Amino acid sequence: MKTTAKIFLLTLGLIACTLPAIRAEDTGPAAPSPERREERRERFKEGGKHMAKELGLTEDQQAKMKGLMKEQKAAAEAIQADTSLSEEQRKGKMKSLAEESKGKRQALMTPEQRKKAEEMRTKFQERRARHHDRPGAEK
Repeated sequence: MKTTAKIFLLTLGLIACTLPAIRAEDTGPAAPSPERREERRERFKEGGKHMAKELGLTEDQQAKMKGLMKEQKAAAEAIQADTSLSEEQRKGKMKSLAEESKGKRQALMTPEQRKKAEEMRTKFQERRARHHDRPGAEK
């Protein structure tokens, strides 16, 4: 009887010790560190400068694009903060916002700039797909 009780208590103790580790695995990916967020922010800014240069955007076009991006960011933050929305509704609103914003950005560009922007977007997506297909690449 004593041996059975000891085995039972030992098993119970082991289970209790492993529960926090099991729960830690279920929490999902950790939020990026402030340094990582800043690094992404800088890369985004550099990408915007590169794109403006490649497309030959005027100072006026660049200023309007920047204003549109600020509006989109504010609208996206409002959607994310709206707790009355389901995850599906939130995704739908974000997709609509992205499409609307893309239309506004394209309206600021000349036909040649729109064509060049689409080519650049296609090349970027191809590079991104190749990067994510590599073994060991982050997904």
